[in-house]
Amino acid sequence: MLSKDKNIKDDKKVDKEKDLSSDIESDEVSQVKEKESQQAEEYLDQLKRLSAEFDNYRKRMDRASSEKFDDGMKSLASDLLCVLDNFERALNAGEADSEGITLIYREMFNILSKKGLNRMEAEGNRFDHNLHHAVGFVETTETDEMVAEVLQAGYFWNEELLRPAMVTVTKAICEKISDENSEIKQDENNINNGGI
Repeated sequence: MLSKDKNIKDDKKVDKEKDLSSDIESDEVSQVKEKESQQAEEYLDQLKRLSAEFDNYRKRMDRASSEKFDDGMKSLASDLLCVLDNFERALNAGEADSEGITLIYREMFNILSKKGLNRMEAEGNRFDHNLHHAVGFVETTETDEMVAEVLQAGYFWNEELLRPAMVTVTKAICEKISDENSEIKQDENNINNGGI
């Protein structure tokens, strides 16, 4: 009987150990599950960040590619401006086949305009050293510092200045006229007073 009681005690002890072991195992399992869950969340977060970084990288590359293309088009337009200038000179010189030249000029200008080239309207506007390159002055009794004549057209590439316009600028002579008038009045006074 002793041995039976001992066996029962041993069985109970084993059951307790199993229960205890099972509790420990279940704690370990839950800890492992929790660690794996945290690690899975970290991996998911890293994946999301990497995906966002790649998306930003792709956008930067697209923007850089677009800018390089635009720079290439701008460079082409800049190189072709001298051709447009020569067409204008030929048209203004009144050569015999000006109709053909006019058609070529318009076609070329229209193509470049569609790509972003815009001709600057300068004549009659106030002189702006950021947009105009003054190559001469014209005396006037009217408004000072106005563009009197455009010698070579200025152009924009989209909104950016591609080439400033070469212009002549008005210079008011009002001061000279008033200086001359005061000299004449002085001479008249001198004559009236018996001077010179």
